[in-house]
Amino acid sequence: MVTLDCGQTIIAMRYRLAVDDAALCPPRVLASFGRSGAPLYVMYPSSSTSATEILPAVLTPGIVLESIARATAPMRAAGR
Repeated sequence: MVTLDCGQTIIAMRYRLAVDDAALCPPRVLASFGRSGAPLYVMYPSSSTSATEILPAVLTPGIVLESIARATAPMRAAGR
């Protein structure tokens, strides 16, 4: 967990999909994001007004920081 200067908290989650988990079958989860393989990096914004963003397979610090900025923009605009 990281707290940004703007007061927003970022929580990094890593989930390892199990092949025997029918609801979270890896091919189904990947397909739901239009992907057929891993890695899959997804930014889930804390605000329901922002869309989920699929990040590229190769991440740079700039890509991650820009994605965080987009995900937190509605909350920063609202003063939260």
